[in-house]
Amino acid sequence: PAAPMAPPAPEINEDELELHPKVKELSERFNLNEGLTKKLNAALARRTETFEADVAALWQQLEAAPSPVAIMFTKLRELQEGKPMATQLPDRDVEAFVARSNLDQMTVTKLYAALAKRSDKKRDVEMLARHLQGCRDAYESSRALAPLLEKLEQGQDIPEAPEGGGGGGGSGGWGGGGGGRDWGSGWKSGGGGDWRDRDRRDDDRARRGDRDR
Repeated sequence: PAAPMAPPAPEINEDELELHPKVKELSERFNLNEGLTKKLNAALARRTETFEADVAALWQQLEAAPSPVAIMFTKLRELQEGKPMATQLPDRDVEAFVARSNLDQMTVTKLYAALAKRSDKKRDVEMLARHLQGCRDAYESSRALAPLLEKLEQGQDIPEAPEGGGGGGGSGGWGGGGGGRDWGSGWKSGGGGDWRDRDRRDDDRARRGDRDR
């Protein structure tokens, strides 16, 4: 008897399907039109197990393409036919790390590239996760990972994370005393400005105490 046919892929209404934020980010970066974006969103919705690796591979390939929109039509057809986007099978530990971390797509793409030739990806993502503890948003997470991904690309191991992770809180790793000028006014209120204000208030109280005595 003939082998049973595989069940057809579930039907997805492109117009009713919510646009995934990472598909939206990719679409805006490469100026994909609405119709192409909807088709890409639907194609990726059918590939949930490899979604993160697919998006990272697409991002990398479109960045290198002289005409991203033109190559996107080819990639869309490959997605719809079930062909792999990434040159390597996705690693479950890396997929899980990306899924739970607050990273922008550019950082995700760099992460996949940096880990491509690493033998112990599980240990690497565990170390990276420790460095992300305390990061409040995608910006902080990306800044914390940037030097670490460079080390991985150079074949170096990731150093131990500082206590409390690599995120905000006015730690020295975010530019020290000059951080407010480097990162804009929004960072002053969230980090450096607060502790400088506290120090000034403490000094004022100390001087008043000396005069009282």
